[in-house]
Amino acid sequence: MTPIYILAISLLITIAFLIYLIKKQLKITEDYNQNKTSLPLAIGTRRTQQLMMIFGGISVLLSIGLLTVNSYFNSSYKFFSFALISIPLLYFSFKVRKSSSFKHFAHLQQLLYLAGVCAIGVCFQLLTSL
Repeated sequence: MTPIYILAISLLITIAFLIYLIKKQLKITEDYNQNKTSLPLAIGTRRTQQLMMIFGGISVLLSIGLLTVNSYFNSSYKFFSFALISIPLLYFSFKVRKSSSFKHFAHLQQLLYLAGVCAIGVCFQLLTSL
């Protein structure tokens, strides 16, 4: 398995985990009322936000690594791909720490959906061009 495959799969798994965490963060009161155990309830809201920041940074590094390992694309396509994936993830990583309301987390969830769909498109283009 080449490094491009490993980086692409790792990036998509990291974004999927971030989407899972933000969904659980949005449903924390529902889980508390139903006596369910979720990660934000088990470790706390602040630690969950710190975990999301860490995984957001990891996903940015994975996207940068994915685009630098591949030599197939020209530089303008690499920049466009970087803008589609990394900029929303960087924004997510900085904003998740200061988020406190349902509205903020809902906005960040939509941002993660956008970054995930763009990452799927870029990874598909990278892997089919090999």
